[in-house]
Amino acid sequence: MQQSGGPTVGQPVHGIFGPGVLGYHEFNLYPSPEDKGDPEKAKALLAEAGYPDGITFKMPYRNQNNEPAIAQTIQASMAAAGITLELTPVAPADYYSKFMTNPVNTKEGTWDIAPVGWTPDWAGGAARSVFQPQFTFNGTHQTYNYTDYNNEEATALAQQAINATTPEEVAELWGQVDELVMADAPVVPYLSNQVVLYHGPAVQDFAPYALGVQGDWTNVWLQ
Repeated sequence: MQQSGGPTVGQPVHGIFGPGVLGYHEFNLYPSPEDKGDPEKAKALLAEAGYPDGITFKMPYRNQNNEPAIAQTIQASMAAAGITLELTPVAPADYYSKFMTNPVNTKEGTWDIAPVGWTPDWAGGAARSVFQPQFTFNGTHQTYNYTDYNNEEATALAQQAINATTPEEVAELWGQVDELVMADAPVVPYLSNQVVLYHGPAVQDFAPYALGVQGDWTNVWLQ
């Protein structure tokens, strides 16, 4: 978290939805003191799974901004738990377009785990813009569902959430989806960025725009 600016601009998360998305709620299926993990328990679980001497994974990362520092921090944290990460820098322009979204890289073992990010397309009822692209599978590889993850119960609940008519029902159903997915642990959420947006006093009607991670420039005007 410190590599991303500390708790002022980032907070630990434990599910697939971040704050601001209808269905987000506080829960933690894998708690640890101060969200710092439990290396000894991780080692014990590795030994139980047949890896008493630890395990090695390949992890790519975007070679830009603070991404190398974040990758090295993840590497050091995993090492404490008996997990060795072999880091591979990837050009930022290629990371998603040519590397992560190419299923050949997944099938051939070019990578095992990878740090990725996702911004909901809009605020509020945007859970489907998170769940559907990343966690649904209908037999055809989805671009951002890198490993063809599929939980039929979660998918059925998601469809109910899409058809629900009240915010309360929507939030309840997406909350159930969140916990079902995290019970499978196809991802390890670690941070929700709290973006700080600045604008001058002359800028009027400035409202956050989720997809652009900035203000909605179509509505602003100068006074």
